[in-house]
Amino acid sequence: MVASLGIIKAWLSSAKDVPHSRSTLFEHLVATHSILSAWNVSPYVSRAGLIHSVYSTQFFFDGIFTLDQRPQVRTMVGKKAEALAYQFCTLDRHTLWGEVKVSSIPSLLHAKAHSGVGLVRLDRSTIVSLAQLECANEVEQACGDNGSPGHWMSWTLATIQALPGGVPLKLKTLPAITEKDEASAREAYEKYLYSGCVDQSLLIESVSLNPNVPEVYTFLAITALDQRQFELAHKHNRKALELRKAWGCSWDRRIQDKDWADITSQLAAAVAAQNRPAISVSSLRARLLKEVEIQ
Repeated sequence: MVASLGIIKAWLSSAKDVPHSRSTLFEHLVATHSILSAWNVSPYVSRAGLIHSVYSTQFFFDGIFTLDQRPQVRTMVGKKAEALAYQFCTLDRHTLWGEVKVSSIPSLLHAKAHSGVGLVRLDRSTIVSLAQLECANEVEQACGDNGSPGHWMSWTLATIQALPGGVPLKLKTLPAITEKDEASAREAYEKYLYSGCVDQSLLIESVSLNPNVPEVYTFLAITALDQRQFELAHKHNRKALELRKAWGCSWDRRIQDKDWADITSQLAAAVAAQNRPAISVSSLRARLLKEVEIQ
């Protein structure tokens, strides 16, 4: 038996006082767990996401538990989850991912610890789980200082889709994109936001280069509603919802995930009532750029 999610989160409360990326260690751990849960990985991998940096890592040095506390951690989250998080914390991940090709993961590998002392025996299943955890960890942090979209979809899809039995859900079926197209799609989206124009051409350009971004479909849904194209608005809004559920996080994080979810609900209600939505393109654009304007 392992502790419930609520109990584990309460137990991790000291992480709320530890800075991490744009927020706190606690928020990073919870968000990484949410992403892994959305990807439908094994439950123990999701639980490992909830503690994946608690011992400190090769790149993050402010862990909240020492290695002497492993037995207590194991009691809370389970033996397999704790073991995976321990490996994530102690391995030389830079060397590991430089040596391992996810498309041809070996059946057995002896990996270096980042301390430089000793080797760690990893089987294929463990390497796959570590790759899933690595992807979610990176995705959660991949954005600008103000929450603007980062570059992570192309390499995440390439990794996930190459893993043997990696993520048995919607990410497997999303179209692969190149790094160049991802960057160009982001540029078109940002140009649309800052231009103040109502022309959809930049949105259409963005979605043609990277069709995996929920926020672009949200803007297209609002525009369709303004034009009273309710069927098209429903299609775009549903696509935004599907993509956000598939990724388990937002792409544009200048507003929170729950705010994007609220907007999706507002648009669904407007489609059902065949009304214009309470939110407009200009008001959403203003919310996203507010922090930039303040700076």
